[in-house]
Amino acid sequence: MRPPTVLLAIAIATIAAGALLLGSSIAHYLDGGRAPSSTSGIRVFKVGDELIAYPPYVIGWEPLVIGIGLALLVAALLVKAALRR
Repeated sequence: MRPPTVLLAIAIATIAAGALLLGSSIAHYLDGGRAPSSTSGIRVFKVGDELIAYPPYVIGWEPLVIGIGLALLVAALLVKAALRR
């Protein structure tokens, strides 16, 4: 395999890994509803017949992984274009 193709494969794998990590983080957040509390100040939602409170969602390092994958993708495409010339 040529180096730009390997770099392109690594970029796509990094983007996919970041997307999977982000999806997993969101699924874990949505599964972790808390019992409502009158003193917490957290918004309460009705799901079915239950009341569930969710704290604000905090983004972790998953978007950074996706961003690194996108930077690698751009670099791979630039290298491939330079070698074709």
